[in-house]
Amino acid sequence: MCRFLPVVAAFCCVLSLPALAQTGASPASAATSQTRTAETKKSDKTLARDVRRALGNTHDLNAQGIRVTARNGFITLSGTVRTADEMNAAEQVARSVRGVQSVTNRLTLFRGENG
Repeated sequence: MCRFLPVVAAFCCVLSLPALAQTGASPASAATSQTRTAETKKSDKTLARDVRRALGNTHDLNAQGIRVTARNGFITLSGTVRTADEMNAAEQVARSVRGVQSVTNRLTLFRGENG
């Protein structure tokens, strides 16, 4: 019986390795992950602000009705503009901002109070 004990112990250790691998990250890597998340959020916030600023500084573009969201460098424009030219200009301006990976344009044309 004592001869099999080391074999059984080794077998149990091998079987438990996948379970250990699935438990998640170590405390050090979890802290790194949280730091990356905080940095990404800050970066997204900064990027969205930069896009909003660029839109606001664009001549012949009323950016008041445009909402800008950023996620990992991907920008989404939503809200309303008055003309198709403003819609296209907003997308082009957003694409030109440093750090923007891509732009999803969900802008719609404002049709007035009665639609």
